Amino acid sequence: MIRDSTSACNFGKWIASFNTDSAEIKALVDKTLEPHRKFHQNVRDIKECLGSGNRAAAEKILKGDFALNRTSVFAAF
Repeated sequence: MIRDSTSACNFGKWIASFNTDSAEIKALVDKTLEPHRKFHQNVRDIKECLGSGNRAAAEKILKGDFALNRTSVFAAF
């Protein structure tokens, strides 16, 4: 299940305690933070659209911003 909270997913739990002395690794991880936040916001937005019966809007988010943010997060991995 995809969670709508950035701190409830496995990555969010891991990042909360992540620490490194490597500037290169830190930069890579930092690059994921904003798309990760947006990804979970997209999940909340999709759930809200579906909850109000607006399937078309949910699909638009899913195929648009959600897909883009998901790709951005996983590309850094």
